[in-house]
Amino acid sequence: MTNHTTTKCRRPKCPNLATSKGGYCRKHAHAAGTAHHRRPVADAQHLINTILNQGATFGNISQHTGISHSSLNDITTGRYRTVRVATINKLRDCLNQPLEKGWHPAWPLTRRIRALRAIGYSIVEIAQHSGVSESTLTVISNERATHATGPTNTAVRNTYDQLQHTPYRTPHHTARNWTPPAGWDNIDDPQEQPTTDNTPHHHHAPVEPVHRAAARYIINSHGSPHAASRAMKCSSRPLAPIADGTQPTARHDFLMRLLAHAADLQVGAVRTAA
Repeated sequence: MTNHTTTKCRRPKCPNLATSKGGYCRKHAHAAGTAHHRRPVADAQHLINTILNQGATFGNISQHTGISHSSLNDITTGRYRTVRVATINKLRDCLNQPLEKGWHPAWPLTRRIRALRAIGYSIVEIAQHSGVSESTLTVISNERATHATGPTNTAVRNTYDQLQHTPYRTPHHTARNWTPPAGWDNIDDPQEQPTTDNTPHHHHAPVEPVHRAAARYIINSHGSPHAASRAMKCSSRPLAPIADGTQPTARHDFLMRLLAHAADLQVGAVRTAA
């Protein structure tokens, strides 16, 4: 039997060895249309990323195109420099097909997790009710995830529906500026920007000139925003923005504390001078 590596090209008078299944050398295989035409891998990467951004998964793409998971991963990671035109055509077909979506946008879940934390539920408690891991809930709550899996999406939504009407409890300090369930008209509306709520911790009020003057007086009296925050036993982050006028609103209870602390400092200064 003649070894295929020593078979001559089928093209008459061509001295080259056959390199394709059709019996042609590389040059004449392209001319005869029997070669696997290839394209830069960037074309396939763009198509895969577009499909993933639409909410599909590697599983959806593989099921529709017949391209294996490992090949899809090799394409997206750049292990291949080129891919077949047939592969690109299969991926392009996915753009026009209604694939079953395995991923869901994470921002509605971020709102739900934060709303539950605003009425006193901890990440640990939400994890216990939903069955979703604490690390996954934390990543979504901190807006470090753009999409979530179908089971996570369902579990968080069901947990929110079960717990949103429970009695209010004092939240952890990191959750006091987040909007509770009662502060949303439609939590799934991406255009909604809630500004009010039904709890004292979340009631915001405009920062008036008297508040800015009080903040500046407190900072000057203590020497720095950090020293002032230690004296007031609060975070230093809102003090400077309120003092320089860059923060338009703040928690009502915090503004009242500013005025009270400034008044105490003024009384102390008067007594010292006397």
